[in-house]
Amino acid sequence: MNKKLALTIAIGITLLSGCATQSNNSFQAFQAQDLNALVKSGQLVQKTDSFFVINDSSSSMSNSYQGDVAGTKLDAEKDLLNKFNKTIPAINLNSGLRSFGFGPCLSWSSSVLNQPLQKYSQAGFNNAITSLTCSSGGTPLADALNTVAQDISATPGNIALI
Repeated sequence: MNKKLALTIAIGITLLSGCATQSNNSFQAFQAQDLNALVKSGQLVQKTDSFFVINDSSSSMSNSYQGDVAGTKLDAEKDLLNKFNKTIPAINLNSGLRSFGFGPCLSWSSSVLNQPLQKYSQAGFNNAITSLTCSSGGTPLADALNTVAQDISATPGNIALI
């Protein structure tokens, strides 16, 4: 009887875990091009007031990435966001980040607001990136898009959805 109970508990824990795969927060070395001089000279002109990232944290992002980043597709996605973050010049900007998937990585929700839309800072957005710790579950992109519409509804100006 105890063996059956132990087996049932083990199967239950496996199912409840949603096959979550952990991500790392070590990024490739990257030297960002300083764009501040181009902004000051007028060669680059700010066209958006805010950017909001929708991150895929579904189980397919647990697959190995076959590119220049070691690890999973989620690791590659986070590495790309890290490079993007380091490249943003010193301009007045707002940023936000929402991830979608399902399971323990998203507290059993279809999406999680990792960073509400707020004044952009490189350190703040880096914290949002590193909060993406794992990937699991399905791909409820439509739910995430509907929720993002609410996240940005009161935001004035041009918004880049990434």
